[in-house]
Amino acid sequence: MRLHYSTVTDNSSGTLEDAPGSGGGIFLATGKLEVVHSIIAENEDPTGVGTDLTGYLGSVLDVRHSLIGTNLGTGLTPAPVGSPDANGNLIGGSTASKRINPLLGPLADNGGPTKTHALLPGSPAIDAGDPSLVQGMRGVPEFDQRGAPYGRVAGRIDIGAFEVQPPGGMLRGDFDGDADTDGFDFLAWQRGFGRIGGALRPDGDGTDDGDVDNNDEAVWEATFGTHPLPLPPVVQRYRIASSPTSVAREQLIDAAIAVATLPDRLQTVRSAAPLNIAELSAELARHVEVSNERWIRVDARRNSEDPWGRRAERTPPVDAADGGFEQLAPEMLDEGFSQF
Repeated sequence: MRLHYSTVTDNSSGTLEDAPGSGGGIFLATGKLEVVHSIIAENEDPTGVGTDLTGYLGSVLDVRHSLIGTNLGTGLTPAPVGSPDANGNLIGGSTASKRINPLLGPLADNGGPTKTHALLPGSPAIDAGDPSLVQGMRGVPEFDQRGAPYGRVAGRIDIGAFEVQPPGGMLRGDFDGDADTDGFDFLAWQRGFGRIGGALRPDGDGTDDGDVDNNDEAVWEATFGTHPLPLPPVVQRYRIASSPTSVAREQLIDAAIAVATLPDRLQTVRSAAPLNIAELSAELARHVEVSNERWIRVDARRNSEDPWGRRAERTPPVDAADGGFEQLAPEMLDEGFSQF
């Protein structure tokens, strides 16, 4: 049995046929229970044997990066706040003064489809999880229990089902502060890549460690395409210019990023300025084709195996001889395209 990224609180084992039960939060009669990045605390047990978690004889508890209010009935060694054990756990002691209060809010509507227990300011569960985890990677969810846009990792992951969000609810991969995670944020990360120490969110630091590295790019990738609020449907269009256009590389990257923010299928797009398609950055822009009307159509699917600007294969080949892009006005459509 597994319990990952969960919160078990405010439960009671009650009684059965006038006999008090054990394990106010969880009672494990047999087998193995794997508890990872979860809170089991502030539960009640009439027997006082194991108010939060009880493992019966022969059962196995595997607890990692979790907060257990009291070690009664668990066999776990206490690990107070500020001194986690070797597995990253915070384990309360057997007496009332040694128990750990996770500082949870009441079960309430904190956003999302289900009610949650919010982590209150000062909660020992905040930023107490595995510091190496990145949302959307290695089995880590992209969002907490509430779903989008509540990112699962806000700096360092919290313990439990609820993740405290950055001020203003900004997405971790939203480096340009426009309330969504798109290709323009990748551009911000690319410009700051390699910076060590002192980096901020606008520099491309999505993990709040002061550096801009591959971990920050992974944060951007995991939240790519996320919008905190619904946006109106917009399709953006490009058209090939009659002759090649010489532009700065930053403009070319901007064009590739604009292309990439479209849905994951072929759609017609436009640029913000005339651009030379042959030099389009391959961080995001992929398979290109030219229709009879000489529209440029680009597959928005990003190739994560080639994120460093190497040129992609294009089908059919389109080069400088085909000219650049001319700007056309955006067109409002009803097909559910995403705005960028």
